Amino acid sequence: MTEVVTDEFSDSHFYKKVWTFGAPIALSHLMTSLLGVIDTKMVSGLGDVAVAAVGVSTNFAFLLIMISFGFLSGLSIFVAFVIGTIQFIGVLAEKTNIENYHPFTVIAEVDLNRVGFFIVASFVGAWLLSVLIWRVGRYEERYSSGIAETEHQHTEFKL
Repeated sequence: MTEVVTDEFSDSHFYKKVWTFGAPIALSHLMTSLLGVIDTKMVSGLGDVAVAAVGVSTNFAFLLIMISFGFLSGLSIFVAFVIGTIQFIGVLAEKTNIENYHPFTVIAEVDLNRVGFFIVASFVGAWLLSVLIWRVGRYEERYSSGIAETEHQHTEFKL
């Protein structure tokens, strides 16, 4: 008896899946790193103090990104749990007589298309909450270096 090995378990299929998930994450980190490099290059003609100010400001931007990432990651886990629970109970309702019990009937009949609007609103709310924490915590005021804007000449930017 010969056993047929599907393409699903091959190494090339695995690497394709890893690339599919990893490429957007790598691109996101590359863009974040390039943001700091480009900012530094743009102000390098203004002197050492300006370059130092860019270095300090990128730390604050990183902090805001991490706060947002924390809230949105937690919300992603919650959303995955809710959708998984709804789908699991839906499958149970189809395969068993669980529909005789009221709470399961209500959950099994939830329309996931309508839940999508709640999910999007939750993500926007989590993002707004992270911005609110940034503003109320006044991180920029507390940790800024106090460098005042000075008179200076702008030079032409060349790569």
